[in-house]
Amino acid sequence: MIFYTKLIIVAWLMTCITIASASERLVIIASPMSIETTDIDYTGLIKPNAITVDFGSALKLKYEIDEVIFGSFKAKEVTFYDFERAGGFPSYVTEGLLYLFLVKENGRYILSNVGTLVDSNDDLLICGNMLNPYAEDGSIIAPKYKKSNVCDNSVELENLRLYFSKFDFDSHSYKKATMLKK
Repeated sequence: MIFYTKLIIVAWLMTCITIASASERLVIIASPMSIETTDIDYTGLIKPNAITVDFGSALKLKYEIDEVIFGSFKAKEVTFYDFERAGGFPSYVTEGLLYLFLVKENGRYILSNVGTLVDSNDDLLICGNMLNPYAEDGSIIAPKYKKSNVCDNSVELENLRLYFSKFDFDSHSYKKATMLKK
């Protein structure tokens, strides 16, 4: 009886860990609202040894959410952190609608990747690389990029929605192998 109780508790804990880890990622389409510099450096936001590059101070950004592509997030605005570059603020902060891949670290969202949303003919495209930082570009589980008239690497927004609906972050694979045959 005690063995079965322990087994049930372990199974429940594994489920909680899986649910928590999946909810730590947020993929959204959003537009900038505000940016401010902080006195926080990257080691104050990210676990030690997670990053080996010496970034400048952290930037606190607030964006208005247009669409949640992946994750569970009910608010209309999100606050996240990125870092100053050698030349100052990152170039994307002056763009309109953006693709943002955020990861929750130490209770705060940190920008993992960004892409630009552009209108090309009748398609909405996300221009950028490493749109899923958990799948190396060119691998069988990476989003399928194409060259467009506006950027060298792009993914149609509709295809990216479908991609993230089938991607399993916990095993870094697709939930269905048929997703790869498109």
